[in-house]
Amino acid sequence: MSVSIGRATDMRPGAVLAASVVTQATVSAMFQGLPALGPALQTTFGLTTATVGIMLGCVSVGASTVVIFWGRLLDRTTDRFIAAVGLFGAAILLICAAFAARMASEWVTAVCLVAAGGLAVAPSLAITSGMARAFKGTKRFGLAFGIRQAAVPVGGVLASVTLPVIAYSHGLSLPFVVLAIAMAVSGIYVLFVIRHGERTPRSAQLPSADWHRIIPLLVSCALYTFTQIGILALLTLFLFNERGWDPRTAALIYSIVMASAIGSRIAVGHLADRLVGGALRIYRVIGIVTALLLIASAATVHFSVVVPLIVLAAISGMTWNPLIFALTVQAVPPARLGATQGVVTSVIFLGAGLAPIVIAPITSATSWSVGWLILALACVVGAVIARVGPAQSR
Repeated sequence: MSVSIGRATDMRPGAVLAASVVTQATVSAMFQGLPALGPALQTTFGLTTATVGIMLGCVSVGASTVVIFWGRLLDRTTDRFIAAVGLFGAAILLICAAFAARMASEWVTAVCLVAAGGLAVAPSLAITSGMARAFKGTKRFGLAFGIRQAAVPVGGVLASVTLPVIAYSHGLSLPFVVLAIAMAVSGIYVLFVIRHGERTPRSAQLPSADWHRIIPLLVSCALYTFTQIGILALLTLFLFNERGWDPRTAALIYSIVMASAIGSRIAVGHLADRLVGGALRIYRVIGIVTALLLIASAATVHFSVVVPLIVLAAISGMTWNPLIFALTVQAVPPARLGATQGVVTSVIFLGAGLAPIVIAPITSATSWSVGWLILALACVVGAVIARVGPAQSR
């Protein structure tokens, strides 16, 4: 007799939302919190700014290479199974990263973090699918995704406030252990909250995914993500190296950005529910505003005003995220949410991974102004090309 490992389709939306927020906050604590450890990685291993950027970028690139597999598997299995495997697997690999950091092996630490990222992306994908099934067709769709995506900066705030302090007080290993414990606790929570359900038979034929409708959004999403993570990856390093701030103060500014994004994401989700066609329009406006703030930052890089400008750019650059999920989820058949959201998530992580890998060496070789201008250009192009393709007649 086979055991079902639950899909969230028969659950109350509130229960799905609660599980989604907890899981997403935990995953975010790793992906959004690691950049706050940039100065600690740099001083612990004696790395350059470019090398730290590459190390952080590889975590997201590693996640982007396996998330499509998780998406295809999700269409055939269940949200609960995918989330649990990812959370517990990431916890084990974070413990391995802690041991490697204790032995002062930067490359073993990097490999463990990349592998952890490949597993941690699975629950992020699974809860996106569960949220879409629970809220599709309701008048709170945008708000639900706004709340769910607000959990990303919640995890980022908690991580950016606590992890650097722990690292400088007790060494780089302990932050990885803390993240591992958080992953394991979240995995237990998911197992208790998400109910059992039915797998999709392997013999069942799935409908077309309507890729043509979301391809422009996928490209735009990659460019927006490149800008968002490029700012976040460089923010603490910019304050630490260029402005001469101490690492803890730089991490505090990072946490302020994350905290501000919590409210902005919920607000845009709610606003998208109230405006006809509002999600796409708001999505484009956010891109233009972010680009203008980055251009202003490039022009004032040697003046004190650059700090509030780049902080506002970072907040604006994080606000669009709930809208991309709301737009893509509503453009594809429900039975293909796993595959399509796998690609969306892959694009996000690929953009996130490439951002520090590309922007950190360019900034080191040229200037901070050039880095901010490149990120601004990516955001403008993303805003211009963003659209949802017409529905295919069946």
